[in-house]
Amino acid sequence: MSGVFFFNGDGRAYNLVSRGIVLDSNICPMCSSSLETVEHVFANCVELRGIWSNINRWWNVHTPSSVSVDSLINWPDHSKLSVMQQKYFDAVICTAFWVLWNFRNFFIFDSVKPRKSNIFDDIVSRSFYWLRN
Repeated sequence: MSGVFFFNGDGRAYNLVSRGIVLDSNICPMCSSSLETVEHVFANCVELRGIWSNINRWWNVHTPSSVSVDSLINWPDHSKLSVMQQKYFDAVICTAFWVLWNFRNFFIFDSVKPRKSNIFDDIVSRSFYWLRN
């Protein structure tokens, strides 16, 4: 079992162990090469960061020059989309975060590993579903 490491305001990492949660490892379970932080999982993991390029191509918008969680959250505001399109694009970004987090959890806790190739399709279908309803 793994846990995500969070950052407090001054940038020092603190982990869930300090809250009594026992962790087997603090290494990213997807790439096994970096400390698992929020920033790493959503923006820097070599196994997952291609998702943002897929979204870039789908929406025909430029990926932020420096990809970070903050730049991804603000991506719609820095695009040349109309106000309504920015709202839809914002929903897609939120959906992507949700799908990536679910992928991470299934990767860790499910006996059958999820397929990375399904992540983008899941983002697209859930975005359409959530925006339609």
